[in-house]
Amino acid sequence: MSKAKEFEQQISRIYEVLSYATEEVTWNDKIPDPDNPKQLRQIDITLKRYDEITHIECRSHKSPQDTKWIEELYGRKISLKAKAIIAVSNSGFTKGAVLKANKLGVFLRSLNNLSKQEILSWGRTTAISIHYYVLNNISFRFTFKNMNNVTAQGVAGELIKKPEYINALFNNMKYRFNQQRDFYFPYCFRLEMEAYNMKLCDTPVHGASVQGEVDELVYKTKCPSIFEFRSNDKENNRPIAKVERSENIKAEIITANNGLASIHFDLSSSPQAPINSILAGIFEFDSITTMKGSAPMFSIIGSHEQHVNLTYANFTVTPV
Repeated sequence: MSKAKEFEQQISRIYEVLSYATEEVTWNDKIPDPDNPKQLRQIDITLKRYDEITHIECRSHKSPQDTKWIEELYGRKISLKAKAIIAVSNSGFTKGAVLKANKLGVFLRSLNNLSKQEILSWGRTTAISIHYYVLNNISFRFTFKNMNNVTAQGVAGELIKKPEYINALFNNMKYRFNQQRDFYFPYCFRLEMEAYNMKLCDTPVHGASVQGEVDELVYKTKCPSIFEFRSNDKENNRPIAKVERSENIKAEIITANNGLASIHFDLSSSPQAPINSILAGIFEFDSITTMKGSAPMFSIIGSHEQHVNLTYANFTVTPV
């Protein structure tokens, strides 16, 4: 996805927090042209409340946006009969653009990357804790109805060539651990597993089990980039929301002045689990302040299933 589209989606998420339960927010909307209803017009973001629509147009450029863009947006507002139009820039606006917007009634918003000194004025930044299960003394047992061609050495050799089997077993393990979470680490376990239509040594696997010890590792990180979503209106030049962002794990935390917050997180960007560990799929976010009685809104994409890297494991095979 292009940076321009990513920027539009980010602004859309900010407005979902700002307009929570009061307006319908739609990214990349298509609306009929009032003068030619068969022709659809593309709008970066729309805010709909009853029959009134506000248009939001975004630009992600290196240079401040000028008067020409403001005039174009005013023309679109009139042509498409919008209630209001908002211009959002990640590079600010020229002085002329601000003056023209004030005269024409185009609302200006900017998303600015804050300096370290400016970040301190917002207070604490959010820490993200990522949990892993560390595995020791792992032993697998596979059962077969037919043992004619099956040996423990042969099974171990085939599993090396079929890592998807190991990945499936361990990803199932973490879901089982997460369901319990009533034990203390380190913890000795034994789990009966599904065979997942496995075939080893040219023989269908009837069942599988795994036992060993599990401990917990917690990796903490912070969002290094903080942005301020600010109004550029003449009488209302103030920050509206704080946006914390980490590109490494693709996490975004929006905290609005209205007391609401949201978390957007791509699970597939989680750091690969260390050797002999699996990603637990448990993520904690601290320092998120929300309006009393409300929880942060979550927008989660991707999967947290990963490849498993084991240095050593025992394998046994038995008949059913």
